[in-house]
Amino acid sequence: MSEKTDVSTIVLDFNKMKSKLNDEDDIIEQDVPVGELSFKTAEDHVQAKDNSPASFENLEIDKKIFFISYKTEYFEQKNEILKLIPNTTHIYKINELNTAITKNPDAIFFMYFNDTPKAINQISAQIKEKFPRAHSVIIAKNLSSKKVKQHKESKFGANSYLNEPFKIEELIESIKELL
Repeated sequence: MSEKTDVSTIVLDFNKMKSKLNDEDDIIEQDVPVGELSFKTAEDHVQAKDNSPASFENLEIDKKIFFISYKTEYFEQKNEILKLIPNTTHIYKINELNTAITKNPDAIFFMYFNDTPKAINQISAQIKEKFPRAHSVIIAKNLSSKKVKQHKESKFGANSYLNEPFKIEELIESIKELL
């Protein structure tokens, strides 16, 4: 007689997401003064010696990293830098995201906010709720420190945020903080 192991599969609830898409606010502000666009200062980061992609060589990553490219070409445009990061995969479809997060519940998920803000909010909320060991990073243009703080404290909050455009050192530091 074999003992049957009950393996729970947690799938993101996209019907719930769909019903809430019109109810949520964006985390970006359209008319933010230039001085308020950055929410991390140089002192917040460990500075790499240069801005070359070689800066990734010293980064040891034991977790899987996913770039959620759902309805965006943002990560394809950054592919030259991102492909240098070890253990990475692009996700293009929702079923791929479900498979990835179920098989890798402690992975790091990067999401670009500006192309599909309401969908990213819902994905972020469900990752936060259903996969507490997973980490999410939201990349967005025109982030203000006030909006980042509000968003991080909300049910949609990510573990880390990057203001586009960002420096390689900022990307590396975000990954290091989540390992």
